Amino acid sequence: EKKLNELVTTDLRRRGAYVIVSRTDQKPTIRRGHPDLTVMHMGLACCIELKAHGGRLSQHQRECIEDLKRSGIPTLVSYSFPEAIDFAVNILELPNQ
Repeated sequence: EKKLNELVTTDLRRRGAYVIVSRTDQKPTIRRGHPDLTVMHMGLACCIELKAHGGRLSQHQRECIEDLKRSGIPTLVSYSFPEAIDFAVNILELPNQ
């Protein structure tokens, strides 16, 4: 998951997105279960939870993702680089390059 996180973050930033990465090296300051990436561009936002193949969401993650979706924030659980990038490009109207 860490490598996938780095690849997606780097690519989205290269496209001009502002990416907030949830920290895993210390106690978080955001809600437990918040997705790995919060991505913003030109007044639009989305969240992406990155999982390795076979990875599963915790109960906290499921609840947080449902709350985000209910609040109107497009949120994806992604198992691959292309899926995460395509989602963000489409939602945030990022350059498709």
